Amino acid sequence: MNVNNVYEIGQKVYFINAQKKAQMDVVSAIHVYVYPDKVSIHYAMKQSGETHTEDEVFCSDAELKEDVFRDLIEFT
Repeated sequence: MNVNNVYEIGQKVYFINAQKKAQMDVVSAIHVYVYPDKVSIHYAMKQSGETHTEDEVFCSDAELKEDVFRDLIEFT
C-alpha cells in the first residue's frame, strides 16, 4: 500500500489552532490510520503539540486565508 501524504516532516505549515487562531508550525510526525474503506493522515506539530488532519493544514498563509474566507469572498 502506498500512502500519498501532502506534507513532510520538517515542513512549515499553517492551520487554525485549538484557540481558533491562525498559526504556523513545523510538522514533527505523520500519523497514518488505515481503515477498510479509507486512509486518514494526521500531522503532529512541533511547537504547539497539536495534531491536524490533512484537510486542516495548508502550505502557505495565503492558502489558509483563502480557505477561511472563501464563503465570504463568494458571497460579496
